[in-house]
Amino acid sequence: MHYLLIGTLTLFVSLSIKAQQIKVYNGRENIFPSYWLEKPIKAKASIANAESVKVDTLEITKAFGVYPDELLLNNISTIFVAGTIRCYGVSYYGTNSNKNIYIALQGNQEVLQTFHHEFSSILLRNYPAYFNKTAWLRLSPELFNTSSAKAIKAGYSQTVFDSSMLAKGYISSYSLSNYENDFNLYAEHLLSGSKTFWEYVDRYEKIRKKTDLIIEFYHKLNPLFGEGYFRALAKTLS
Repeated sequence: MHYLLIGTLTLFVSLSIKAQQIKVYNGRENIFPSYWLEKPIKAKASIANAESVKVDTLEITKAFGVYPDELLLNNISTIFVAGTIRCYGVSYYGTNSNKNIYIALQGNQEVLQTFHHEFSSILLRNYPAYFNKTAWLRLSPELFNTSSAKAIKAGYSQTVFDSSMLAKGYISSYSLSNYENDFNLYAEHLLSGSKTFWEYVDRYEKIRKKTDLIIEFYHKLNPLFGEGYFRALAKTLS
């Protein structure tokens, strides 16, 4: 493992990045679990534009630098990139299964955030004891506890910062679908180095408290993941 020092921030420079296989969907092979092909999921993907693949896979590899190799190697098998991804009749920018991540590039302006979003689901699934779900739910009484697809179909699809939601402790309307999506939206901003996110952390009490919980989770994964590290990301990556 090598480290890259940028000011006070230490980023990981992976020496085994090839082990994190990024595969481009070719339109022929099946990239999804077999049961995803049946109703009600009926997962489908389309081929990505070649130029998008060149640019966006660089964004994905850039995201690797936030994590130690061990965390990536132990929790990711393959990252599949496609043009579009549909499940339950709904289009997604990303999804995940077991240790695989699926990212749709078409129209996706935040590929790096999508990676962090989906990887956070895998980590949450693999290390449930590290997350204080009880405290999170106590701070999130408005959650619908429904599926992503049902929330999107009902119009709760917004994922960008929503001023009407922030004071209540949520990033956007999509956060309300279930606690995992709520967690994911925090994770994608925390790990992509969003300056705006930290402005809201410092402004809203519930955002602050939930951020403390998610940092606690990541700190248990690796001691380097403290508030200072994440705030430094916002100064370096933004």
